[in-house]
Amino acid sequence: MSVSRPARTSHLGSAIDVYHTWWDPELPEAITRAGREGRILAYHVNDLLVATGDLLMERGLPGERVIDLESIGGFVRDAGDRGLTEVEVFSHRIWKHPPDRILADCVAPIVQGQPT
Repeated sequence: MSVSRPARTSHLGSAIDVYHTWWDPELPEAITRAGREGRILAYHVNDLLVATGDLLMERGLPGERVIDLESIGGFVRDAGDRGLTEVEVFSHRIWKHPPDRILADCVAPIVQGQPT
């Protein structure tokens, strides 16, 4: 995330998208820095499926597989972000289901105590 350090302006910031950042060992420090500088504009959650044929269009719902959403969500909250958490899932598999079911599947881990 240090590549995305914008010039001092209130018009630029960072979207923390776990799908693209979860693996970065410097992520906690980068989130802390972005929060300190007031640059967290968005927080996107989804999950990485281990066996995937399409890295872009086969994302999982939060809690399905690999990404430690609880820790990353904690970093984001500890950095002072109080904005919305956007579930951003690109998946032909998931899009086949009715929207009400997708929403219920997104909410279930949170209700069960697995915060994003």
